[in-house]
Amino acid sequence: MMAREYTPEWYLERIAWIKAARRPIALSTDIIVGFPGETAGDFIQTMDLLAEVEYDCVFGFKYSGRPNTPALTMIDSIPEIEKSTRLQSLLDRQREIQRVNYAKHLGQVMEVMVEGNNPARGQISGRSSQNKPVNFTRAQPIAPAPGSYLQVRITATHPNSLVGEAV
Repeated sequence: MMAREYTPEWYLERIAWIKAARRPIALSTDIIVGFPGETAGDFIQTMDLLAEVEYDCVFGFKYSGRPNTPALTMIDSIPEIEKSTRLQSLLDRQREIQRVNYAKHLGQVMEVMVEGNNPARGQISGRSSQNKPVNFTRAQPIAPAPGSYLQVRITATHPNSLVGEAV
């Protein structure tokens, strides 16, 4: 009903190709819950896909009608409370997947592009080559320029970011 022109099998085959790459990759996606007509079984399939792919980041949303889309004329049959429950379940499952994925980086040295400086926390913020947020410290007193790259050893993880020290 969402007019996707691919099957789950086609999609998962491409995910397998990406995961077989010889370099570290990260996968992210957008997921809408509560689309008109979504059954409990459909939602379970979405949760199964989430577990199978193990995304590094998910942007989850409750369905809401958008102008100039075919879905706007569909009956929004999923109660708001059910959409909220499904979204929270999805985000909770994703948080656990992300926690496990981020923990794999402990002790690794990653190349990080500097985005900014947070003097109040004494940290520099940046992004790994996998687009994961990294907050780190550096022994030098002068903050590196935004856009520069540093090697950072990951020393801790949070649900949505990595923590480290420049090496």
